[in-house]
Amino acid sequence: MTFTRPGIAKLVVTESSNPAGGRCLGQSDTLYITVRPSPATNLAINGPAQACAAGGNLTFTLPGATASTYHFQLNNATITSTGNTVTLPTPAVGTYTLTARETNASLCPGPLYTKTFTVVPALAINGPASYCPEARTGLSYTVGTGLPGAVYQWTITGGTLVSGQNTPTIRVDFPAGNTPATIQVTETTSNGCAATLTVRPDNASTNLVVASVEPQDDRRVTLTLNVPNNTGNTNRVNIMRRPAGSTGAFVAVGTSATTATSFTDTGVDTDASAYEYRLELTNACGTLLSSTQHTTIRAVATAVEGGAGRDQGKVTVTWSPYVGFAVRDYQVFRRVSNGTEELVQTVAATTTSITLTTGSAGFDQCFRVQAIAATGALVSSSNSACVEFANDLVFYNVVTPNGDGLNDQFIVKNVELYSGTTLTVFNRWGKEVYKTNNYRNTFDGANSPAGVYYYQLQLAGGRSYKGWFEVVK
Repeated sequence: MTFTRPGIAKLVVTESSNPAGGRCLGQSDTLYITVRPSPATNLAINGPAQACAAGGNLTFTLPGATASTYHFQLNNATITSTGNTVTLPTPAVGTYTLTARETNASLCPGPLYTKTFTVVPALAINGPASYCPEARTGLSYTVGTGLPGAVYQWTITGGTLVSGQNTPTIRVDFPAGNTPATIQVTETTSNGCAATLTVRPDNASTNLVVASVEPQDDRRVTLTLNVPNNTGNTNRVNIMRRPAGSTGAFVAVGTSATTATSFTDTGVDTDASAYEYRLELTNACGTLLSSTQHTTIRAVATAVEGGAGRDQGKVTVTWSPYVGFAVRDYQVFRRVSNGTEELVQTVAATTTSITLTTGSAGFDQCFRVQAIAATGALVSSSNSACVEFANDLVFYNVVTPNGDGLNDQFIVKNVELYSGTTLTVFNRWGKEVYKTNNYRNTFDGANSPAGVYYYQLQLAGGRSYKGWFEVVK
């Protein structure tokens, strides 16, 4: 039996003794049947027919009765629903079958409804993610997973769309500047997939500011560097070096981040050679950027011992010019016997050699040359060029204490360089007339009669000098 509407159905059964005919009826019986309502049979699953991969969640609904329960399956696998709605993450690219069945409050199941939907690949924009001053026009961008017959709507912010609207491939011009641009594309004919690409400018440049030998270590050169506008560049800066005057290729001696402000090269011997440096950086467009070259200063010092009489030892300091910034002048510093470095002379930028009368300053003397930039803000130091003087003691044998500035005292040349000395002066009869420690050419014989005197100079190490001098009045 088929019931056509809900309600109470009446079924009457009567027995007949003559089923072939006649009215010989027996006892009848009646059965009342409750016919419950069925769910609607004209429904459809509401939801997208296409979806973009990695596009978030998908929602499907079977618009049945509120009091009903619902059973959903995706490719024959049961999935959890909330009432008549199911929400699921977008699955991988492919075609899927979703089924739904409603069971009403009377526990009557409805028909099985089916919906097929397709997950298509997500849009992706292929093309350069950066533009550079030398490459910012006619840049090509393409939808990487375009669909046949699809129409693409492109929107450019911070640039100009030159050609290709509604097609998978466009060309774009970007302006000079530091502002990132945005490229957006939407597929308008079917699934509405969209993608966005931010294109950043790479305006980086390389600037080697100073190359300088470290004042305390001639085997270290410190470079001061700067990479302006480095935001769009993630490459590393190559530190390039070669011996000064070489025609050979530069070699990389290290790398640094574009944010670094200094680099120390420890593989040098600045006493033996000056060095040329430059920076190299590849930008996002593949262009090799090079800085200006800087050449360190190499100083050489040559000593000449003092001659007879008052002639002092001399030092000639020669240096190679600094290359890399405009030099205002050179300053020459001297350090005696590991003492404090002091400025001894400032010379013009065209000067690369000086001679100093400096032998009496000490036995061991080291000289360093500094190039001072025209701005005064930049300084490059040379290596430390060292010399040694014997500075032997020379004893003058005449004292004329007449105040004319010549031989007014008993002069022992270079004695001030010797510490811990003891000088004793005797008259011609061997009587001690003067004695002092650390003699500094102060005995003038003013209180002694004219005549011949004898001296003994005892050094701290035990060596002794003996001789005579004459006081003439």
